[in-house]
Parts: sequence; C-alpha cells; structure tokens
Amino acid sequence: MRHSLLAFALVLSCTTAALAQDDETVGAGTMRPVIRGRTAAVSSMRAEATEAARRILQGGGNAFDAAVAGQAALAVTDFPSNGVGSDAVLLLYDAKAKKVVSINAEPRAPRLATIEWYQKNNGGKLPQSDGLLSGGIPGVVDAWYLLLDHWGTMTFEQLLQPAIELAEQGFPLSERLARELAGAKKIRQYPSTMRVYMPGGQPPKAGAIFKNVDLARTLKKLVEAEKAAKGKGRHEALKAARDRFYKGDIAREMAKFSEENGGLFRYEDFAEYTAKIETPVSTDYRGYQVYKNPSANQGPTELITLNLLEGYDVKKMGLNTPDYIHTSIEAIKLAMADREKFLGDMDFIKIPYDALLSKEYARERRKLIDPQKASLELRPGSPLAKSTDQAAGPPLRVNLEGESDHTGDTSELRAEPSQRLRHRRRHGRDGHHLQLPRRLLLARGRRAERARAGQAAAQHAAEHAGDEGRPAVHDHRQPGRRRSGDAHHPDADERRRLRDEHPAGDRIAAMVDAQLPGVAVPAHDVSG
Repeated sequence: MRHSLLAFALVLSCTTAALAQDDETVGAGTMRPVIRGRTAAVSSMRAEATEAARRILQGGGNAFDAAVAGQAALAVTDFPSNGVGSDAVLLLYDAKAKKVVSINAEPRAPRLATIEWYQKNNGGKLPQSDGLLSGGIPGVVDAWYLLLDHWGTMTFEQLLQPAIELAEQGFPLSERLARELAGAKKIRQYPSTMRVYMPGGQPPKAGAIFKNVDLARTLKKLVEAEKAAKGKGRHEALKAARDRFYKGDIAREMAKFSEENGGLFRYEDFAEYTAKIETPVSTDYRGYQVYKNPSANQGPTELITLNLLEGYDVKKMGLNTPDYIHTSIEAIKLAMADREKFLGDMDFIKIPYDALLSKEYARERRKLIDPQKASLELRPGSPLAKSTDQAAGPPLRVNLEGESDHTGDTSELRAEPSQRLRHRRRHGRDGHHLQLPRRLLLARGRRAERARAGQAAAQHAAEHAGDEGRPAVHDHRQPGRRRSGDAHHPDADERRRLRDEHPAGDRIAAMVDAQLPGVAVPAHDVSG
C-alpha cells in the first residue's frame, strides 16, 4: 500500500469531498451506477456479508445490528482481511443524540512485547507480519459488544446466525481467496491452521465449497454465554458473550496456543483489554463536516489535507488534470509529514488538533506548495506554538530503508439508513519507538505495552491465512519516494492487477462506518 500510487489512491480518498459539492455529476462517466433505495443500504467487500446485513435490516434490526452481522459474515468469507481476531475502528452517527461517535478497538500489544524483549530476542526489530509476534490483542468482539450495548436492538444469537450458517455450510471460494491460500507460507507452521485452510495439505481451488466449522464453534460459544445470562437482562447477556471471549475459556485457549507456539500473548492480556468510545475530530470543508477517529490511526491526515485543498478551486482544475493531481499530491505530502510528527496513540501523547486542524495553520502550510515543482522533502509544520495541547512529542525520525511494500489490511462494511459520514484509514503511532524498517512502532504505557504497526505491522498471525497477498484497496506511499521505482519492482505487474481488481473509489459512508482490519489471534485454534 505504498510507493508511487500515493497520488492516485490518496487523491481518491482525500479529495472526494473536494468534488462532493457538485452532486449533479455524481455517477457520470462511470460504469458504477448510483444505487438508490427507500429504506436502507448496505455495502461490504463480499456479497455474503452484504446479504447477512440486509437480512438483519429486513428482519427489523437497525444499522448497528446489521454492521455486526455483516462483519461476522466477513470473518468467514473474507478471512485474509477479517476475523474474530480483528481489530476495529468505527465511526457512527447517533440519530437520537444527533452526535457522531468514534469506537476505538485498535489492537494492544501483549505485556511481554517490550522494547527490551525485541532488542534481546529479535535483533532490535519488530517482526514483519510474522505470525504471533506481530499481532495485537483483537478488538473486534469488544467493538461488537459496545455497538450492540449502546445502539443495537438485537442479540448475538440473532446477529451471528448468518455467519455461523456460512461457516458450517460453506461458500464458493473466489479466485482471489484461492490464490491467496495457494501462496500462503507463514500459516504452514501451524498444523491447526493448515487443517482449516488447506485440508489434506493442499490449498482448495476456486469454486470449492469452503467451510470453517471451527470458527462456527467459536461463534456458537458467544451465543451460549449470552443465552446462559439471558435472565439477567440484555446488557448482562451481551456482556457475558463478550467476557467469554476475553475472560473465559476462549481467552485461555488463545493464551495457551500463543505460549505453546512462541507468542507473547497471555491470558491477562486478553482479560485486561477494553475498547473505548471516543469523540471524533472533524473539520468543515466547504459546508461539509468531515469526521475522523482521533487516536492511533492516520484518518485525521485527511482532515489536514482537506483544509489545505480548501484554498484551491479543484473543480476548476478538472478531475485528474496535471494541476489537480499535482496540487492534491503536494497537499497530501504536507499532511503526511504532520501525521509522522504529531499523530499517535492518545493514551501516550497529546495531539494538538486545535492547531493542526485550524484554518490559519492550513493557510500557512499552503504557502509551501509550489505549483511548478514537486517536493521530495518531509516537511512537518510547527503548530504547537498556537496550540492549547502543549505536547512536544518524540523527535521525528523516518526510516525509508528496507522493503516497504504493503498490500493492504483494512476492509470496510457500511450500513446506511440515511445520513453521510466520511471514511477513515487506520495507522499506528507511539510515544517511544524503535528505529525500524516500515516504521514499526512500540509504545510503552503504565499498564501494558502497545505495539502500533504503521504501514505494515498489524498483519497477523495464525487466525486466518491472510499474511500475504492482501488486496491493495488503498495505496499509502511514503512521502518523498520517487514514483518511477515501482514500475521496475519485480511484483509490479501483480500489484497493478490487484489495484485494478480492487479499485479505491469514492469512500462515502453513513450511519455506521466500520473499519475492520485483519489481525492477530488463532481463533480457529480455540474452537474445539
């Protein structure tokens, strides 16, 4: 997800709002029709997940219920990028409260994953998408719980049923998933994972009916816990399902698997994990209020970019003209530099959002954009003098050495009854960090160590087969890298094919915008 297509992938995501003022032209010149309806809409990466969410809406559930059902179905049908081992960040709109809310269910590193441990045992480097050592505590089940407890109307029993059926009865394997399984290497060290994804030791072919009965059993355990606590009321029943994953036999089995296979996860790591409800950050772009999750992700970079682009008439420039692309790229470079310097995990640092997102700061930064010249420098700004959030943060250290390709780790599901919210992307940051390839970051806190993996890390373990070959939906390239290099990369043709197969497109969401990347724990090994 990097290098030369920074321009195109991020221009698509970061300048969507720049063209949104011209609604009459939406859908023109594209083979993707504008889909309209009277009651609701669902969009996801897989037809089976979309159908699961639609089924919930038709059965009387709301958008929040549908989001849980759809993502659980994605855990079955899009296993390289999803799973009950996933982390999650969500933006949602509470229509009753008329309020946008952020849910932060990002992964937390196990307590044993200290800087000292990696220095002593791994040559001072964090592993690069290498099984259990590169994972974080999964947050998606806690995100499901928060979503349902605060805004949902249905039970886990109702919402997990479509995913359980898919896992037990199977679904036809797509060409993409068959390719990824055939090329997967890192999962071969885990016999239980091989039993699920390569029965008989051979990857299944496209069109084969793929089943995951182990995952179905794990989901059924959540339902069993909910049923057992039903008499205590809906809140306690939902919490019982959540607690069985983080504090019950599922957590103990995951910890046991980790310890037996060289991982650093222990039971206490799961038991201490909690997702958080946060207040999002936002900016006004030409009358559109655009929201992003505030902590431990790079979503606010888009807000910084939009503030910079607000000073230009991008509509007059024309879509994808040289001026349009150049201006957008240069704005993104400046925003990415501020991302490198200031964004991070708010448990460990203060982010000066009041200054970073101010129009005055954008006006000053906009002066650095040369209309005739592309910058190859990383140029973070100095907003702190104008900020009430006085936090100097760590010195900016950027390592551009090493292999920096990244094929993507974020999937999205949207359930949309009405109003629109903008999408966000995830990115890790820290308070203390090692100087490592791919900006793999490790932060130290009072209660637990947290690893934040920037452009590569939170690619995972044995939970599902997707350590390799993820679709390049977004292409977040490092600022200052020359665009010509990618064309000569030995994998360039495959990257272009994946980009064509999974175009970025307009990322407009509403009501529930759930980003659910693939992650870190061997849940299929905890199902027996």
